[in-house]
Amino acid sequence: AETLLRHGEIPRGQALVERARPDHPQPALLLFRAGRALQAAGQLDPAMERLDLAADALLHGIKVCATCSFRSRVASPILRRLRLMTGMQFLLRDDDSLANFCRQTGLEANYFPDLSFFAEEGEGSIISEAVSQINLARKSHGPIIGVNFAEHSFRSFFDVHSEENHLEYVTSILRELNDAYPNALYVLFSNDVRRWENHPSDDDYANVASDWLIKNLGGGRSFKIDSKGSYGDNIAILRSVDFLVTGRMHLSLAAFRVAVVPFVLMGEGRGYTSVDKMRGAFFKFMGTTESVVSSIAGLGARSLELLRSRDQIVGRLQHLDATMRVSNEVFAVSLLNELQGNLPSEKENIVDLQATFISAMGLLASSAEENGGLVGVPAIHGH
Repeated sequence: AETLLRHGEIPRGQALVERARPDHPQPALLLFRAGRALQAAGQLDPAMERLDLAADALLHGIKVCATCSFRSRVASPILRRLRLMTGMQFLLRDDDSLANFCRQTGLEANYFPDLSFFAEEGEGSIISEAVSQINLARKSHGPIIGVNFAEHSFRSFFDVHSEENHLEYVTSILRELNDAYPNALYVLFSNDVRRWENHPSDDDYANVASDWLIKNLGGGRSFKIDSKGSYGDNIAILRSVDFLVTGRMHLSLAAFRVAVVPFVLMGEGRGYTSVDKMRGAFFKFMGTTESVVSSIAGLGARSLELLRSRDQIVGRLQHLDATMRVSNEVFAVSLLNELQGNLPSEKENIVDLQATFISAMGLLASSAEENGGLVGVPAIHGH
């Protein structure tokens, strides 16, 4: 409800606030973007808090769906709790996650597309300004490389989260790219502006990268996307880059949607890593995991090698996008029909409910990608 209200969907948001009461005759469905909760390798508290919330909703007769990835090894306490929650519906966003979930829990689950695919492509001045700058720069520079740095990615490569290591993370990536592409233009993306103590935002990283590029390569070699832009804006701007290097899965998914080859940086063996879900998503869309990069050293050479097959990969992504535009809406409506039980008699109610359901998923997808959030979506006749 808060997500809908924040995006100006006032009537729908207010209706969901009212239906959040458990004693309401038509209580809300809890659509649970589980994220790290069901992937946690060692941080149990966030997972248990979310599962406690889901359990409480089930006890009040509210249907609960969890949409997530699922790593190859999940902590035993989480698995034990999941096996007790047979009334909860689990929606896995790639084939590897679905197989991992069923193997480890013994429960049934279904595939459902990642919520980011319900976010609409943006439009407006942020996009037009960026595209204009990129087109102008393309006359004298190339390739055009989209670059994004993220704290989650950083922590998968470094045990010590110091200012010096933050700088080394950024500069080592840029040095690799500059060695491979000495005349490139760098388009600096932010996909999350949240920051905490010793936890810089994507935008903070973009500023560090911009400073390094100006100092070492000179002016006119980079362009920083306005941090006020939305996920939909990023999708639109990505159409103008030749390939993407990112620390985030959801920016990679945005690149898939516009048939741009992404390279995602995610280490192994240090801190909290999401390499499993990265590989699952990349295999589904690209048919290979070669662009899931777990060592910064050699990034440039690895990208040059894979991009020799760029035309083949782009053709695959274009074909998948065309088919998924149809299938994603079918998945959404099918899930809604399954959850709602008995359909209302008025056709108008069905149409409005389906629109609310798909709209809410898209708006949730547009929020900060690693924020394990919740959104209320209406159910029907007490479900």
